[in-house]
Amino acid sequence: LIDMQNTAGYLIKAGKKTHFLVHESQSEDDDRRNGNISSEMDGAIAYGKPGKRTPMWLSSIMKLEMQYLHDVINGLAPGEEFAKLLTGEAATNAIATADAATLSSNEGRKVKLSEIFD
Repeated sequence: LIDMQNTAGYLIKAGKKTHFLVHESQSEDDDRRNGNISSEMDGAIAYGKPGKRTPMWLSSIMKLEMQYLHDVINGLAPGEEFAKLLTGEAATNAIATADAATLSSNEGRKVKLSEIFD
């Protein structure tokens, strides 16, 4: 279970609930949770304007993405874990996942990604 509003992750297995971080550190999770309480973020979208501090969790992700792109541009072979980011496959899968979630919500049933790609 990933609770984006309260920025907490839980693995529930055999009746035992174990907490895990949503972001790289507890301070990033706390920063996002605190931002969700304000009127500027809702857990999914961060609203900003010039001169406004970028949320810690978003800044961290952006730095990692920029470093990865910099490394690839400079000749580093993309790791298998992130290769789909460079082919467009990750974007296609994200859109298909959103489509499946919408269809699932509208129809009140589980939707397989294979239904979206067919």
